[in-house]
Amino acid sequence: MLPENLLEVTISDVSITNVGFAIFLKPQESSSTKVVPIFIGPLETYSISSALDGVTPPRPNTHDLIVNMLQEMEARILHIIINDIIGSIFYARIVIQTNEGVVELDARPRRVRALHQRHRVGLRRGLVQQAHRLRVRAGQGGVPRA
Repeated sequence: MLPENLLEVTISDVSITNVGFAIFLKPQESSSTKVVPIFIGPLETYSISSALDGVTPPRPNTHDLIVNMLQEMEARILHIIINDIIGSIFYARIVIQTNEGVVELDARPRRVRALHQRHRVGLRRGLVQQAHRLRVRAGQGGVPRA
């Protein structure tokens, strides 16, 4: 279960935009049509699209390697938190349960999004509105990036 200050999100779309590839996150328990766009590179797009389509690559991608390493160390990802936007940059944390306790690691959202298919992802409450305001200002250089 995610902490109360987080909204669980899902990927509502992966597509190409006028500024590159993007994933669009939507709060699961919301009737709002607002989404949070995070712009990603072509490699992340391929990895995320493959995971969403259930395609397993012949060799492990970075996200598969991370999961395999954690399993070998008897650790597991509890959840991923997209916790802040500074300027137009998103920040995230990976919360991992180990035998010694809980560890939080700094991460780039675009690098950990492919983990989304296997783990819960939370968005700090208020970031949807903050990201929406950035989107409105996008013509002035406010494009959200991971």
